[in-house]
Amino acid sequence: MLPRFQAGQFVTFNYNPPVKPPPKVRPPRTFRQRMPDGTIKTTVEPSPPPAPPPPPSDPNKEVLVLHPNWHNKLHAIDMKRLSPAEQQVCHAFMDPRVKAAVDAGQWPVEGAPPYPLLRDILRRCDPTELIKSPIAFYQQLIKPFIRGKDVYRQYHPQFISNVHVVQETKVVGHITNPAPLFKKI
Repeated sequence: MLPRFQAGQFVTFNYNPPVKPPPKVRPPRTFRQRMPDGTIKTTVEPSPPPAPPPPPSDPNKEVLVLHPNWHNKLHAIDMKRLSPAEQQVCHAFMDPRVKAAVDAGQWPVEGAPPYPLLRDILRRCDPTELIKSPIAFYQQLIKPFIRGKDVYRQYHPQFISNVHVVQETKVVGHITNPAPLFKKI
């Protein structure tokens, strides 16, 4: 049974996709060259260096779900690629109590980081409504906020196990399914 994900959830899980086979190594090539004295010189191309081992990847993932099932993949923001301050801000984005306090004029909000950027973003939009359009959420909130990092990931649900919901979603309503969902930029 595959887990049921929802947009806006913070989830931890183990991700164990199958190991990719190593690339095929072609055999070394032999070259023959006629020398001016009439002899034939044979040279063998050196073999290419062995492929480096795959980089170590932590199978334990912590993500913010953007879209639970688009073309049979889970689309998410990898929280482990963010700094602790960026993680705090992402958690505060998705908390409707923080949004309600900012709308009421309260700042700083207890339990949320006191960054002016967070207050400005929450004044302009409601992330729990914006995440219903994953493209808009990623382009308007995540991409400008987290510069220089590639945190968007896609996961195949059949390789996901040991799912634990860290923070339930506060998103209510239907999520749009644009085509295509994302283009890697």
